[in-house]
Amino acid sequence: MFSVPIRNYFIFDYDSINHKYEFIKIEPTSFPLPKRVQASFPLACYYNKPSCIVHQDIFNSLAGYVTVFHEFMHCNQFLLCEEKIKNELLIAQKALAANDYMWELNHKFPYNDSIFIDYYSHFLSALDEGDESGIKYIRVQLNQYLTPIDYEYMIWQEWKEGFARFIENKIKHNLNLVKNIYGCEKPFNRVTFYYGGEKFIGYLASKNPELCLNIERLFYHIKNYINGE
Repeated sequence: MFSVPIRNYFIFDYDSINHKYEFIKIEPTSFPLPKRVQASFPLACYYNKPSCIVHQDIFNSLAGYVTVFHEFMHCNQFLLCEEKIKNELLIAQKALAANDYMWELNHKFPYNDSIFIDYYSHFLSALDEGDESGIKYIRVQLNQYLTPIDYEYMIWQEWKEGFARFIENKIKHNLNLVKNIYGCEKPFNRVTFYYGGEKFIGYLASKNPELCLNIERLFYHIKNYINGE
């Protein structure tokens, strides 16, 4: 079935006086968006505010509303600490110098490398078993095996998408909805880090629940985990 791309934003924003979202205006998109878009990025046509970008069909189901909250988590990351963290990452610095604004989606990570697959598979298994020494051992191995750029990319995706997935599944659990485990299967790809990131964050939160109340601290805890920080 042919899917017509989205060419206009229907912009809504929260009215703090009336405590509800109000329609603001319609603006053309700067590029065609897929009809089933589920994303978060700053809107140039609306003061560069980080925004949840979804098709109207998302509101036809309860699970769709949960997806909105997933994207809201990305807005929150952007507002609180995302740019600060990116400025410290070599991968983000190189991407900026190369005008590569799609690196988060298109970075050529070695997903099919057999040693990486073995390490990350063992990492997921160690998380399932709550094996603290196994988790730390495999994270050290991943740090030593991957290039600095690839390791940064992995932890960035684990934090950014893993945290949004973590919140998404917390909400789904409370609503008795099916948990999102997309990315658990092989072959590995970018979404593997969404799945692994959620599991890792869940493990870390079980040890220190306050980490989930400070997402900047959570990022650095993931980054420095191999150093015992």
